[in-house]
Amino acid sequence: MASLDFYIWTPWYADPIEKPFAYSQLQVEGDETPSPSDRPFTFRSTDLIHDHSTRVYRGIFTGRDGQEINAVCKFVREAGPKASRRFHHEAKMYQTKLRDLQGHCIPRFYGLYSGQFFGNLSMCIILEDCGECVGSYDSLSMDWRRRAVEVLMAIHKRGVRHNDYKPRNLVVDNKENPTRLVAIDFEYASLHECNPGADIELYAFPPAMSDFHCDELYDVADFTRIWTPDILCIFGEFVRIDWFSTPEELLAVAPDYDDLYEYDEALSRAKAAIRDYNRRWDSRKDYMLGNVREVLSPAM
Repeated sequence: MASLDFYIWTPWYADPIEKPFAYSQLQVEGDETPSPSDRPFTFRSTDLIHDHSTRVYRGIFTGRDGQEINAVCKFVREAGPKASRRFHHEAKMYQTKLRDLQGHCIPRFYGLYSGQFFGNLSMCIILEDCGECVGSYDSLSMDWRRRAVEVLMAIHKRGVRHNDYKPRNLVVDNKENPTRLVAIDFEYASLHECNPGADIELYAFPPAMSDFHCDELYDVADFTRIWTPDILCIFGEFVRIDWFSTPEELLAVAPDYDDLYEYDEALSRAKAAIRDYNRRWDSRKDYMLGNVREVLSPAM
């Protein structure tokens, strides 16, 4: 296997470290047998973008052919048994179940490496740099929220459950005008046979949770607002919109309001709640009524 010259910026040194740390590539299930080469891979960090128990560095990776690639390095300074298992597990996910999604729905994988770092056995994964973390679904247009669901569907189709599919683990190449969205961080992923039992229909009302047999897909479709909410908030509680068709009927099924408002004031608030709901979701009416159906499918 290849060696890696690891030039890494460390926060406890003011000056860059010119002498690289020598790392060795670890065999991962699914890896192709490399052709012999005397040229070591290199990673030169340019920025520390996440500083926690696991650090993430942005930098330049140079492979066997000498081509420079924008990459990120996921790095653990002390690779004890638990950290080592997580890193091996994540690398295996990239190289086996999810291999054909690399470059499309997940980053390209450039290897798992380990070596001594100031006396500690450390470990790192080198991945394609795909951009910036989304941060929140609210920052994405509906087209890209849909893409987030379709990427997860593609992952599930390969028999993998992500187990931490949050906006912090979604990356876009350009927050202002994205052209690609990928999922990252598979260290807690697990094998999964996905059979939801119902379609994810764009802008339709959500199916009953008891009728949809994948909670991870259900939660992401719900959080991204791919589905239109089938509830309305009044007097601090939620009421299903199929329980009423007029403001008067809404008051009849709403929480008790007698201690808060006179009837006329309560009716005015019920009208306002219906008006606000319609204003927000009226553009989806044809989908909500079933006049238009559009079923989401896996990204690949």
